[in-house]
This record gives sequence, structure tokens and C-alpha cells, in this order.
Amino acid sequence: MISLSVVFFIFLFFFALIGSLRGWANELLVSFSVILTLFIILILENLVGGIMIPFAKLDDNYNTADVPEGVTMFVMPPEDVQPFNKLEETAQKDFRRQFWFRASILVVLVFFGYQSPALANLGGDIRREKFQDFLLGLFLGVINSYLIIGTIWCYMHLAHYPFDPYVIAPKVGDPFFETANTLINILPPAWLGTSPIIYIAICLAFLFILVVFI
Repeated sequence: MISLSVVFFIFLFFFALIGSLRGWANELLVSFSVILTLFIILILENLVGGIMIPFAKLDDNYNTADVPEGVTMFVMPPEDVQPFNKLEETAQKDFRRQFWFRASILVVLVFFGYQSPALANLGGDIRREKFQDFLLGLFLGVINSYLIIGTIWCYMHLAHYPFDPYVIAPKVGDPFFETANTLINILPPAWLGTSPIIYIAICLAFLFILVVFI
């Protein structure tokens, strides 16, 4: 069985390769797509609570984690994650549903982020050198891998890994457990998807588009 942290770093490599081929202008739009995804999810959690329910609230309702009062984003340590197959059937359905709500929004917006022919033309006008474009694309490819794969991993973690037994939480005996534990605490939804950071990020993204691309 391969560790999730190893899979994460493998995706970093492939996304870096994709980013180097696509160029920084195209990759930047993908980054903005993930930021927009986290912003939309936060808004839906606050305004449409009956549909998009925070995972912390589900954990509190089903007593699957000791969630501090008033907390809407709670990332528990991997060793404290209650196995998905140990949850009651109603809890499994709710956690799985909330995961797919978020994953679907992410996939749709990232898909459109990668479909950017108009922006590619703009990128061609403003790039100075091919080598510089290659390096920036490589760097942003790594960032996008962190944003996309990290967001999916974080939502799986918050949902108690709904693909059990094929994908499970990192175990203490895993040689990469400490790496996985560190990564889980810095995945995008854990910090970027919270208020007020996400509002700052969305403002900076729109400001960058207005200044650079328009």
C-alpha cells in the first residue's frame, strides 16, 4: 500500500511538468480557479447551510471528533480519524455527500481553468523569454498540484476517507506518517479556505487579473 504523502509528491512532479509546458499565464488561471472554489464553498457553508454543511458540524453532530465549540474548520490528527467503515450509515452518507459536493465544484472550476485559449494568447504577449516562462510555469505547476491535490486530500481527511478500504488515513506505523501528518495541517482548505484569508486571496486574484491581464 502506497502512502498518501508519496502519492502527493508524485502529483507534484507531474503537475510541475504540465506547468512547464503550459506556461505561467495559463497556470495562474488554474491557481485562481482553486481560490475561487474555496471562496464559493465558504460562502455556501455560511449562506446555504442545509446543502453545504461544514465537516466540523457533522463531526459534532455524530460525535466522531472532539470539535472545539464555535469551530467550523477542524483538522484532526490522522491517528484520531475514526475509520469510515466504523461510522453509522447515516453519517457515512452525509460525509460522502459533503465530500462530493466540494470535489465536484473543484473539478468543474479547475477544468475550466485549464481551458484558457484566450489567456494563453495574453500570456504569449507578456512573456519575455521562453526559459523564464518555463521556470515560472514549473513553479506554478507545483503550486497548482499543492492546491488541487491538497484540497482533495484535505476534504477526504475531513470526510473520514470515504474511499475506505482503498484510501485510508495515514497510520502511525507508516514510515511517512510524520510527513503526512505535517502535510495534512497545511493543506489549502485548512488555512486558505478560512475567513478572512480567503477574502484577501480572492481580492488579490482579481486585482492581479485587472492589472496584468486587462
